[in-house]
Amino acid sequence: MKPDLQAIQERVDKATDGHWKVEKYYHEEPYKEFIKSAAVVTERDKEGCQYTITRNNWSNPLLADLDFIVHARQDIPALLAYIEQLEAERQWISCRDRLPENGRPIDVWIVENNYGRRSIDAEYDAEERLFDTDEGDYEADDGTEIDGIVTHWMYRPADPVILPPLPGTEGEK
Repeated sequence: MKPDLQAIQERVDKATDGHWKVEKYYHEEPYKEFIKSAAVVTERDKEGCQYTITRNNWSNPLLADLDFIVHARQDIPALLAYIEQLEAERQWISCRDRLPENGRPIDVWIVENNYGRRSIDAEYDAEERLFDTDEGDYEADDGTEIDGIVTHWMYRPADPVILPPLPGTEGEK
């Protein structure tokens, strides 16, 4: 199930800005190697102010948990931006809006009078302004009425890596 990215983005937007870090407070002798408490705080801003996000009084909290909390402020926005980029790359783009990069593998949506509409793989040749497919070359839809035009395109994901079968599994289903 796809997470609610809008709700996640809203939580990110409401959270305290800036890079977060952990401040650790240690016990006195003879337990000074153990953390007494920790706080997640912002780094100091231009005015020298620092804001406490949360503080705990746990005895010896897990450093991995603190590290996770601190990095969430940077990691979650980065992940949301990456998801947005991936989703944008898998959208059909009108040839009237823009054309793809030269030579990069794409899928094209072709409209032909004899065949209707269909999707095939292609590459764009910017010099010739043609979409090169196994079935021939097609022009981009520039608003003129001709047979066999590419109206939309999208970048194709990388081909999957096909691994050989594991030893002892040949022929098994």
